[in-house]
Amino acid sequence: MKISVRSWNLNLPMYEGIEAAGQMGFDGIALWMGEGFLELEQVRSDDGARVREACEEAGLEICAITGGLGSFLDPENRPVAMQKARDELVVCQILDIPCITSHVGVMPADLRAPDAQAMIEALRAIADEAAVMGKTLCCETGPEDARTMLKFIRAVNSPGLKVNYDPANFLLGGFDWFEGVKLFGDLTEHTHAKDAKRNPDGSTEQTPLGEGDIDFPKWIAALRDVGFDGWLCIERETGDDRLGDCQRGLQFLRELI
Repeated sequence: MKISVRSWNLNLPMYEGIEAAGQMGFDGIALWMGEGFLELEQVRSDDGARVREACEEAGLEICAITGGLGSFLDPENRPVAMQKARDELVVCQILDIPCITSHVGVMPADLRAPDAQAMIEALRAIADEAAVMGKTLCCETGPEDARTMLKFIRAVNSPGLKVNYDPANFLLGGFDWFEGVKLFGDLTEHTHAKDAKRNPDGSTEQTPLGEGDIDFPKWIAALRDVGFDGWLCIERETGDDRLGDCQRGLQFLRELI
């Protein structure tokens, strides 16, 4: 397994974040698409040379684009999400990035619902396009339980649709954070290494790695058991010292793999 970090979570401009991630000793980086970070026009203008050179100088592989596609279930956002995904697939092709990771909206448990069918068809269209390009769209876990997610992905039935496993998102959503490992099996192509805890009052919150309720040795061992040997991508979205938390998270994971 290799360890990466989401560029956005370093709380730095993209190129400063790339340099910082390299200096900290990460193996790779997941680049955020938009908000002044990675832009299609920017990448097209020089065939990705500036981004590629910055990552090479930092000794980093680009493990994913974190997409921010929004909900494929929402009829108003669906065409927006599809166009964003297509733009990001172009960037993946230019920069040789293997996958997009993104939430795609809550996957309905009732697959017969009209909105569910429209969501299935939209995701199938994008995932099939990704597969033709040798890429994947990795849906991020959390908005629904693992069994509902697996049923929905099977209904989409595309080789280009995979899972980005974030155990903390399951916990934050009130679901079992662990059962998805065996359920998804080789559908898990990418992960977010993120921690969270449930407080005595029932509320939940993100924590630095190793300070929450996720049993990382158990999770990593289970991922190995199903044949996963990919990226553990640190995601730290809250806290006053996200850069420091990512650095400490890297050392925490190094000791486990």
